[in-house]
Amino acid sequence: MSLSKCYTSAPETTNTARLARLILGPCTDVLRDILKTEVLPSDLSRKVKEFTDKLPRGQRNPLNKTQSEIIFPKATNQYSGDYSDLDISLLYLVLRNISKIAPHSKGWGEIPNPGDRSVAANIERIRLIRNKYYGHSADLSLSESEFRQEWRNIRDIVVELERHLGATTVYQDAVNKIKSCSMDPEQEKKYIDLLGDIRELHITVDDLPKTTKRTIQKHYEAMDHLFVKTRAFDRAKELLDNNGYVVIKGNPETGKTTIAKMLIKELMDE
Repeated sequence: MSLSKCYTSAPETTNTARLARLILGPCTDVLRDILKTEVLPSDLSRKVKEFTDKLPRGQRNPLNKTQSEIIFPKATNQYSGDYSDLDISLLYLVLRNISKIAPHSKGWGEIPNPGDRSVAANIERIRLIRNKYYGHSADLSLSESEFRQEWRNIRDIVVELERHLGATTVYQDAVNKIKSCSMDPEQEKKYIDLLGDIRELHITVDDLPKTTKRTIQKHYEAMDHLFVKTRAFDRAKELLDNNGYVVIKGNPETGKTTIAKMLIKELMDE
């Protein structure tokens, strides 16, 4: 296989691939095991339905279309998997909303206090690490010092979550192995691509601090009287409503940012 220049192996690209393996491997798998201790796979669909049925009128369902189809498959409307098809985004949403795990001291959706080593705080840290590296291009370089810091953070998280699960050390052993295992250029490309393919987990407006929400609201109110809806805006809103997310592409200065901002305002108004 011929690799493009951006996949030329170097210590920095190897570090990026290792980080992707940590996120996609031990971090995701330990969350799956945490969820299994909270909710049996056979009960997942029922519990998620109970949660969504109780949402206040007008509050948006946190699950997007793709996530809903995983939990409520069209053929049976009953989840029958073993959580191996749930990624970090969906695992986080389920653990946050239908498990009995108490929120960390700052609350779900917030950056945990450094000294808070609770289960919820470590779940939150995995979400934050995943989002930090989401969507980077394949030529992302991670220095040795940056990788060592993230590796230590991830190892601490996995050790503490695994301690919550019991005496096993399967995932922390995997974290240790990934730090120094062999990585050829094709492996690097595979894991970097997989990391880039993960959809970012969005925090809803309701999760934001009140002062932040007020600041955002004032900003959009000031823009509102200047904005004229176009066909592009209407199409973007239609895709967002149907799929739970939308990618806006176009040439520079064609209004991508303005459309995105006004879509956010529409969601806030709803």
